[in-house]
Amino acid sequence: MQKNKLIGFLLALALFAATSSAEEPAKIRIAVLPFKLGQNQTWWNWNWDPGTGISDMVVTDLVNTGKFSVFERERLREVLGEQILAETGLVDTSTAVSMGKLLGVQLLLMGTVTRFDMQEKKISLPFLGEVGEATATVQLDLRLVNVETGEIISALRGDGQDKARNLALGSMFGTLQDFSFQSEEFHATILGKATATAVGQVVKGIVEKSQGIEVKAVSKRSITGQVADVAGKEVTLNIGKKQQVQVGDIFQIQRKLREIKDPATGAVIRVVKEEIGQIKISEVYDGASVGTIIKTEAGQTLKVGDLVTLIQ
Repeated sequence: MQKNKLIGFLLALALFAATSSAEEPAKIRIAVLPFKLGQNQTWWNWNWDPGTGISDMVVTDLVNTGKFSVFERERLREVLGEQILAETGLVDTSTAVSMGKLLGVQLLLMGTVTRFDMQEKKISLPFLGEVGEATATVQLDLRLVNVETGEIISALRGDGQDKARNLALGSMFGTLQDFSFQSEEFHATILGKATATAVGQVVKGIVEKSQGIEVKAVSKRSITGQVADVAGKEVTLNIGKKQQVQVGDIFQIQRKLREIKDPATGAVIRVVKEEIGQIKISEVYDGASVGTIIKTEAGQTLKVGDLVTLIQ
């Protein structure tokens, strides 16, 4: 009897786990482009990129909501290219829609860091006399674009400000030099707190504005083509952006050995192929793509005319 109860309990537990997994809600796919820095002058003299750093903070907060599947920046670079990614501040809505479709996302967030300021001054306080006060101000002006409809769902504004007193003037600037935007040390400063406030407001707005968007399953790409050229380990295919090939894609290379036909109708009922190897795409053009051989079967070499099929 005890054994039957144990088996029943384990079956119920397995069913519950399977049901929980099956009911896990799908997530909205979103890409966050690096933000443009809108101010004309910078007050820091070290290597900082607030546009990229703050956009990374937005990505982190979006992931933490559990509602979004966020396109990683490294993947953005692979698909869009370094130059396009560097010019995202110049992107208009129509271009954003094209980018979003290329990335396979539903939403695209882009915009500008309009303020990223640190100001210091002397103030007079009762009993304390003159003390130093530092004020950090961060403002974000962003647009949330629905890639499927081409509409700007919302113009989002994030405002953050924080202050600190009893400082030696100039000390606040020096403490920021070695901090990254994701570090705990940065978040402990008044500039970090102001930035976190602005980012939090934006992420809250994205969550609210995206509630009515239907989450659609990602359609699996089915891409086939042929080898057009082989030069050492570099392989050129006769398929590219028009066929939705992306940087990082992996293709299986096969060679057709023979066709088997129905003797009654003459129709091809089977194609016998052999595995040749695999390539990973590094460059994509409109009608062609270039990859590097990452695997070859024993005794095989790639040839012009070999068949290619997307596998990953």
